[in-house]
Amino acid sequence: MLCAYSAVLSAVPALDSTADLILRSVDGLTLHVHKKNLAQHSNIFGDAAGFSGSDDAEERKPDVEEVPLTEKGDILELLLQFMYRRAQPDVSELDFDQAFALAEAAEKYQVFSATQVCRMSMGLVHANKHPLEVLNYAGVHGYDDIAAKSAFKTYGLPLAKVQAVLNRDNLHRWVRNVTMIRRFGN
Repeated sequence: MLCAYSAVLSAVPALDSTADLILRSVDGLTLHVHKKNLAQHSNIFGDAAGFSGSDDAEERKPDVEEVPLTEKGDILELLLQFMYRRAQPDVSELDFDQAFALAEAAEKYQVFSATQVCRMSMGLVHANKHPLEVLNYAGVHGYDDIAAKSAFKTYGLPLAKVQAVLNRDNLHRWVRNVTMIRRFGN
């Protein structure tokens, strides 16, 4: 949805002369960021080599490192909102594809300020219209409460449709759940 995305554009500048790292999205957007912010808000970036988080401009390397990432630029911009002292986006306003991509990126980079917000959005906003996708997300990341809610909403769907979306582990769980629902009733 445009409202959540447009708010992000003004909040995370693509060019920042004080940045000591450049993130390049899969679609070519470059985001000039600060290692210190990323290290403080992400276990993955925090554990990465070379993330000293030095504030001293004299200690910075003259060449700013560029890191290619697999996420699209709009998703990285959203994720960065959770890593800077700015208003965070209203994740409930995102369409499913954006919300799902943001949730996966938050999990991948372990941005815990975003994971719980995304988890709530997936369970409360998107589980009704996208139960299989949410079930898969919840199963992969260990959110059993959301997985159970989503699984119940998939009862009666054709097996071929379920197989096309769920990974192997979640498909096995789904079959067990459907068997129990059929055995014990709704």
